Amino acid sequence: MRGCLDLGLLSPIEASPKIRAAADKALSLDPDNGAAHWMLACLAMFFERDWSLVEFHSKRAVASDPNSAEFRLPYVHFLSAAARHDEALTAVERAIQVDPVSALACENAGYHYYLARKFDKALEYCERSLALDPNFDLAHDIVGMIYIQKGMLAEALIELSKTPFYPEFLGYAYGASGRTDDARRILAKLLENQSRGEGSAYRAALVYLGLGESNAALENLEMIIEESPAYLWTAFLKPDPLWDPLRSDPRFKDLLARMNLPE
Repeated sequence: MRGCLDLGLLSPIEASPKIRAAADKALSLDPDNGAAHWMLACLAMFFERDWSLVEFHSKRAVASDPNSAEFRLPYVHFLSAAARHDEALTAVERAIQVDPVSALACENAGYHYYLARKFDKALEYCERSLALDPNFDLAHDIVGMIYIQKGMLAEALIELSKTPFYPEFLGYAYGASGRTDDARRILAKLLENQSRGEGSAYRAALVYLGLGESNAALENLEMIIEESPAYLWTAFLKPDPLWDPLRSDPRFKDLLARMNLPE
């Protein structure tokens, strides 16, 4: 997922309009520019939640270069966000067939198998990704998430400690492991950033969930409804097993219904 998700050192609020402007300029020069269509599909998927544009730009990107695994991935994300797992897994396997030595495609396969709750297969693909690129931070995050679901919390902490980009996952694992002080240390930093308008309320919500504080988690999740641009991980609230402790809560069901998630 690295290619679609990472915006470098800029926040999404700063980066999204710059990326859109660059992509629009590229398309004005070449309407079939696959990289520009790919980036607009990513923006529509992760930050704008415009699902019709995800499909449109994804298809244009793939048409420009059917042999690009990366160009196929935004539509895979869309399918998983809608919990259409059979279709998502078929699509991500096709991306790997196109480029079997792509660390990015293998990492994506790991994530989408994780969302489909096929954890052993997810781990297999993440390990394959890390064999191709040992410094692929996001693959370590996904391995950590898989370990959480397999009840391997000590192993999860090791993996999640290797990457600095999404501390909410480490905070969740600390909370779930009973390392409350460590979880609250991360939570305090996330809340401080949030108070300055930096970072999503999703991040604190996930740490609260790991601490077993469901009400605080739900209160923070309510804030993400108004966030613009949206935070990338909120696209996967529907299928992500991390959120299973809240699925029977009517407040969580209502939240999902109001989030403009794909069907």
